[in-house]
Amino acid sequence: MAHFSIKSFRFSVIIVLLVLSTIACGITTDDDPQEDIAIQLTTIALQQTQTAVVLPPTSAPPAQEEVPTQPTLPPTDIPTPDVDFQGISFSFDDSIASGVSPAIIPAQNMGEEYMPMETYPEHYQFELNGYALSDTFHDPIIRVYPVQAYLDISQQAADNFLILETLLANRNLSTYDGYFPFLPIWNAAMIFHTKTDYVAFQNGDGIRFLTMFGQALYPLDNTNVFYTYQGLTNDGNYYISAVLPISNPILPDNGDYLMEDYMAFQDNWDNYLAETLQLLNAQPLASFGPRIDILDQMINSISINK
Repeated sequence: MAHFSIKSFRFSVIIVLLVLSTIACGITTDDDPQEDIAIQLTTIALQQTQTAVVLPPTSAPPAQEEVPTQPTLPPTDIPTPDVDFQGISFSFDDSIASGVSPAIIPAQNMGEEYMPMETYPEHYQFELNGYALSDTFHDPIIRVYPVQAYLDISQQAADNFLILETLLANRNLSTYDGYFPFLPIWNAAMIFHTKTDYVAFQNGDGIRFLTMFGQALYPLDNTNVFYTYQGLTNDGNYYISAVLPISNPILPDNGDYLMEDYMAFQDNWDNYLAETLQLLNAQPLASFGPRIDILDQMINSISINK
């Protein structure tokens, strides 16, 4: 895999922290609840970034550190690919979707005057048609980014590459509680992550988890929660991002009713989130729709030969 400079990464993130902290400290709320929420989300993002700054060192590991396990290996009995486009192929179960629309998305570099999400390299996109869920916030899409082209135009992408590479090298996902890597870049905060695991594809490895993004605190529901996969090819040349909506019977289809008294919901947020995640994490993989194990099998089948 490609290797990045941890020293330069930490320096970049520290500069960002100083800038964001200055901005946050200069905000006055005038007792406006919505502005208070925005400040809280800024704090969450800062805490996540601060966690990324203290990534485990790559040399001189502490004494008695557990020996990392070997990378996960994908199954060898992969069915004939249902999709083969520009050297990228994979198969999928009929319970996930009825078809796939592949496309090449042109590069867009808007510069520092625009939001980071507006800048990305030319990449490959696979939108799943006839997906198992409808009326969800996110569209079901698998994206494949060229790493070097993204490195050339986005420091935030570089940060995500480094964090994922470190997680794959250390194999400590079960005990890791820091910032989880995620592309594409969105103008919202990652609210939680659960059902985390390493999942390999045919010529690479990555992590799978369930999550939800938001610009304000919002209940976990079947409209917004999604399955994601973030992976790297073994040679470090390509990055896979899958965003696939998912549902579970323990979650409401729409969580608006839980916020009729928003201030009460906000005050009880920590307890609500802890209790909901405990219940969600206890659900078997087959209880989700689409089934997590079936989505994992689709990821297993991905092959990138370019």
